[in-house]
Amino acid sequence: IVNNNSEVIISVYDITGKHILNLVNQKQNAGTYLVDWNASNYSSGIYFYSLSIDGIIIETRKLILLK
Repeated sequence: IVNNNSEVIISVYDITGKHILNLVNQKQNAGTYLVDWNASNYSSGIYFYSLSIDGIIIETRKLILLK
C-alpha cells in the first residue's frame, strides 16, 4: 500500500549489479511521473533499474542502452 507521501527511489545498476546512480530519491505523492536519464556518459549495454517505495523493492526491470 502506497501512502500519499512516500519515499521513492529509482536506481540504475550495470550488468554486474554495481549501483550506477539514483534517478529519483525523494518523497512523492501517488501519481504518474516521467523521469529522463541523460545517459550520454554511459556506454551502450544492458542495465537494470529498480523502483523502491518506502524501502520495499516494487519492481526491477532490464534496460538496453543503444547509442
